[in-house]
Amino acid sequence: MGTQGKRESSTTVASALALLVALAVLALAACGGSSTTTSNTPSASHPATPPAVTPATPTESTTAAAGEAHAAMFRANLERTGVYPAGGPSRLPKLLWTFRTTSVASMEYVSSPTVADGLAYVGSQDRYLYAVDTQSGRETWKFKTGDWVRCPAVADGVVYVGSHDHYLYALDARTGKKDWQFRTWAAITSSPAVSNGVVYVGSEDGALYALNVRDGKEIWHFNTGAEISSSPAVSDGVVYVGSHDHYLYALDARTGRQRWKFKASGPVTTEAAVRDGVVYCGSWDNLGTPAAYGPSGHHLYAVDVRSGRERWEFDPHGVVTSPAVAGGTAYVGSDDGHVYAVDTGSGEQKWRFYAGRGYWGVQSSPVLSGGAVYFGSNGPKRSLYALDATSGRKLWAFPTGGALESSPAICNGVVYFTDLTYGSDSLACGRLCAVK
Repeated sequence: MGTQGKRESSTTVASALALLVALAVLALAACGGSSTTTSNTPSASHPATPPAVTPATPTESTTAAAGEAHAAMFRANLERTGVYPAGGPSRLPKLLWTFRTTSVASMEYVSSPTVADGLAYVGSQDRYLYAVDTQSGRETWKFKTGDWVRCPAVADGVVYVGSHDHYLYALDARTGKKDWQFRTWAAITSSPAVSNGVVYVGSEDGALYALNVRDGKEIWHFNTGAEISSSPAVSDGVVYVGSHDHYLYALDARTGRQRWKFKASGPVTTEAAVRDGVVYCGSWDNLGTPAAYGPSGHHLYAVDVRSGRERWEFDPHGVVTSPAVAGGTAYVGSDDGHVYAVDTGSGEQKWRFYAGRGYWGVQSSPVLSGGAVYFGSNGPKRSLYALDATSGRKLWAFPTGGALESSPAICNGVVYFTDLTYGSDSLACGRLCAVK
């Protein structure tokens, strides 16, 4: 409703208020219909190949309001911008503690950490989700699934985590006791987003699911044309998710209906980051061909959130990370060993920093805290880096000794990261480390 420049009489105001009250009563009556949900186990009503959108009548609004208090999750927030509160170390930190997962033969995965309420949570290829005390580095509890465990989200005392065993689990954050589980039709590599009573998660069955946080019952699901490995972002009532069908989708958070889709040059494998009316994502172009690993194998895209139209694209010679976005700059890592800073207005490079290529260069998605960019490198030195966000100047490099592919998390001035260490007996274990 527009604002008027002149005063209304008291009679006119009273009439308007009466009309508004009447409309509100009618709206409440209209919302009183029964809701329809589906079982959280597959059945005939939950087909293996769902239609594009299968909505149920939501029982509450799922719009992510501006300024909403975000859950603790991968890439720091619902918009997946990778921006943590200020306080990350600007000088070379010291190791506080190290926690080790179970050793597994040929282990190749440990999740990025999520930190909330004095606990750091990490999933592992050894099939466990671990909750670790942030003060002591000791295990508080662990929960076993049927396969690899991905990066969790934590909201209102509940941990939501997906596994390659096809299930999304909801666990009590303090005890690890299972509240509920929901089965999809393939592995879950996506990290959940939790907003206004709804948890959103993608599956390699090609669907994005919206579930009620209380009981795990499905509200709706949207089917893309291929697997979803990226994690959904939520902003202003819209869910953004990339698919291996080469599209980035914008979906209504309440109904699951498509608003638009944007076609990239390859599978959209990174998280979408939403900032100031633009969504940023990376694609793995020509996946499955030798060109996918060449100098133009990937792109970073900037897409208008309203229209779904491309604003610009940037070729950083192999984007393999999700972008961090703040202060007019998008930061991405590349398999050429660089971290790139890209102007969000023009798509032009501001600076780049070489951390060494080694095995697949920089696969650790950068994060921001204060005026610094933090990321890990698989270069020959295998270190956790901090760079000045404005100039790209190296502030410090902390040697890890392990393969560092995860995205760091920052809480109360402590940087948490995971890496993989290998023994002479072909066994490997994941490590969760805290430095300050």
